[in-house]
Amino acid sequence: MKRISCATWMLLLLVAFSSLQTKAKTHHNHPTPTPTPTPTPTPTPGQISLAWSAPPTAGGYALYWGTTQGGPYPNMREVALIYSYQLTGLMPGTTYYFTVQAYDTSGILLGCLSAEQNGVANAQGQLQTTWPQPSAIVGYTLLWGTQSGRYTNNSNAGTKLGATVTGLVSGTTYYFTVHSYDVQGNTSCNVPEASSTAP
Repeated sequence: MKRISCATWMLLLLVAFSSLQTKAKTHHNHPTPTPTPTPTPTPTPGQISLAWSAPPTAGGYALYWGTTQGGPYPNMREVALIYSYQLTGLMPGTTYYFTVQAYDTSGILLGCLSAEQNGVANAQGQLQTTWPQPSAIVGYTLLWGTQSGRYTNNSNAGTKLGATVTGLVSGTTYYFTVHSYDVQGNTSCNVPEASSTAP
């Protein structure tokens, strides 16, 4: 299993000397998180343009589990592109906490951990784990603000794989992230935050 580096999952902004900062987050396993955005051409004063690509195809899931709520999860098993798996060899009557993370067809982990679930191992030391199938993406939301991790503005990009933010204050540093959403309004985790100063 290869783990994609935080720097690879970056939001590339349309200004010179962009600096990148990542934020880890746990979220629901739907829809599939948005992958690496790519830069667009030359900047214009007071605005920043961004672009991102559609999510890659999931190849399977990494299932993590342990006996501590909220983690850490000392056990991990790679499973196929399925949404249910029976754990065995557990301690009967013990509560286990588990979460999953998708990986692509190259074995690179995608996005973030799903919401934690739990269950009690039966008398045979087994526990049937299940998680939701990712729902179809219907759009993307771009979020930004002037403080890291605090996004006071957002723009619905629809199905477009890019957006331009205008009316920014030149010389001010802005922090950006993107997430996808499905028809019910469920969102993916945010892509790692990127920051840059408006030209």
